[in-house]
Amino acid sequence: MKLHELTLVVSSPPSVERNPPKQKTSIHSRSYDRGLLRRRIKDFSILTIVVVVLTVTLISFFKITTSPAPDFSVFYYGAKDLILKQNPYQDPKLFTGIGYPPLTLLFFLPLAIMPYQIAQSVWLGLSFLSLLGAVYLSLKISLGHFSRRFFWLVLALVLFAFPTKFTFGMGQSNLVALFLLLLAFSLFKDKKSILAGLILGLVCLIKPILASFLLLFFLKKAWIVVFTAFLMINFFILVSFFIFNPNLYWFYINEIIPQLLNLAGREIYYNQGIMGFISRSVLDLGLRRNLTILFSLAITGMTFWIIKGKGEGKNKFAIFFPAILLLDTLSWQHHFVWLIFPFIAIYSRLLKAKFVPLKLILLLAYILVAINFKDPLLVGKRLHPLFLSHVFLGTIILWGLGIYFFKKDHESI
Repeated sequence: MKLHELTLVVSSPPSVERNPPKQKTSIHSRSYDRGLLRRRIKDFSILTIVVVVLTVTLISFFKITTSPAPDFSVFYYGAKDLILKQNPYQDPKLFTGIGYPPLTLLFFLPLAIMPYQIAQSVWLGLSFLSLLGAVYLSLKISLGHFSRRFFWLVLALVLFAFPTKFTFGMGQSNLVALFLLLLAFSLFKDKKSILAGLILGLVCLIKPILASFLLLFFLKKAWIVVFTAFLMINFFILVSFFIFNPNLYWFYINEIIPQLLNLAGREIYYNQGIMGFISRSVLDLGLRRNLTILFSLAITGMTFWIIKGKGEGKNKFAIFFPAILLLDTLSWQHHFVWLIFPFIAIYSRLLKAKFVPLKLILLLAYILVAINFKDPLLVGKRLHPLFLSHVFLGTIILWGLGIYFFKKDHESI
């Protein structure tokens, strides 16, 4: 090789461009980055909502545990009266009269042997665990699979709603009863009828109005569930004979039930069933009774027509919950935590619906049920009385959506 050729080989580096052209970012890469950013913003927003709501809930729990919860105090001292062989319906020290049958108080006997503040804290913890279980079972029954993020978002929305706050603050048994009822339904779906019946019997003991759900299982011809539930109820009736005088049942039938049938005072804001709605507009007790019967028959007829036909049990549950809340003559706002399942069940149907306004209607129903007026008298004076029936209106909307989707499912078969 010649010298000038060798010099050329050694001194010439590989061909490298000094200013290479910039690579263009692909459309897919930019859209992926934007999608990732949106997801992170969404996750952060959900996390913020959950943290804020849980923090407020914990503060509320601290306040509840350091002061008496009115309704729980009635359950607690009523059960204590049974232990002391006294008539709980004649105890002047109770916050309010007991509207439940003596059997219900049996459930609170284990708590009645504890000091009051400890018992109330245990009950509050049990109610919160029941809420977690009710939300989980509602999502599982309605959706099957769901993310943890979605679970916490739903939980935050439930905790934000006034009926949930009202239930915790009063020390009510609504959440415990709801969880057990959904558990019984879930077990029934899993072909565990005996266990489902035993738990359903316990639900009837805690919240007698929920015994109406036996009708759904009866129409489903789930004889084992119904029979086992009745066995459970009768077992506790026999047990009660060893705890208190059976004459207490007669006292309840003769003295307490007639008071519950009295229609006076049903116009109170916190009563959000059909009776409360009509009572806030009609002063005459006779007309109030007749209109309530008329509206109740319409709701009952439509609901029974739906549940007696073919269809999925979860869809019938979604219609039945709002129906019993509308029909009950004393549907206090804390009872409306039972709408957790219908809201989730109907939302699961909306995921497949292309008609966007239906989602807005469901959102409106949630807002109407979730809000609360701290000064209802002022609202009633400045606005139309209809505004005081917002929970009733939200429940009617939810009931109507349940029927709409139930009929839609049948038309598509």
